[in-house]
Amino acid sequence: MVEPRLCVFVKTPVAGQVKSRLAAELGERLACEAYELLAEHTLAALSCTPLPKELWVAGAVAHPKIGAWAERFGFAVLPQPPGDLGAKMLAAIASCCRAGRAGLVIGADLPELDAAYVQAAAAALRRHDVVVGPTEDGGYGLIGLKEPVAELFANIPWGTAAVLAETRIRIAKLKLSLAELPVLWDVDDIKGWCRFQALAVRHGNPGSV
Repeated sequence: MVEPRLCVFVKTPVAGQVKSRLAAELGERLACEAYELLAEHTLAALSCTPLPKELWVAGAVAHPKIGAWAERFGFAVLPQPPGDLGAKMLAAIASCCRAGRAGLVIGADLPELDAAYVQAAAAALRRHDVVVGPTEDGGYGLIGLKEPVAELFANIPWGTAAVLAETRIRIAKLKLSLAELPVLWDVDDIKGWCRFQALAVRHGNPGSV
């Protein structure tokens, strides 16, 4: 099987348009700077993976930061299509499949997701129809499929603790095989941001704003 394509979902870093829950605590400017640090942390961690890599951008793809990330970390750049998160992820998976590859979709705010985690996901797709990387809040930070399955993305209660449970139910109903990777955590609020800062300090990178 051809190795999958990795699609990282990012937003153009514009104050007031990213990390709204974190902005409530830090203010819009500092929340935007925090988002940039999180995205750069993720992209740097994934830069060494041999998988073809794409940045799927919500917002202006011509933003200088997007171009800098793509060049620095080795990513192609594509715009996210209209629709909710499910429609966007389905479009990314479909794009990968049209190119003859499976698709892996991840977010850009998962501090412990690295190239080894992505390679584990790619390996799981050789034996299963679907792979997910669960998150502590009841969602998932990674999903991979060999082909687009619209039922896994339509009318999901995105942003709630029911996302992964509902996805598991649908996978079972469709009689697809599922591999689950170790649980991740993401940064949505000040608690997660402090956790990321502590992680960065342990690795010798202050990661503060």
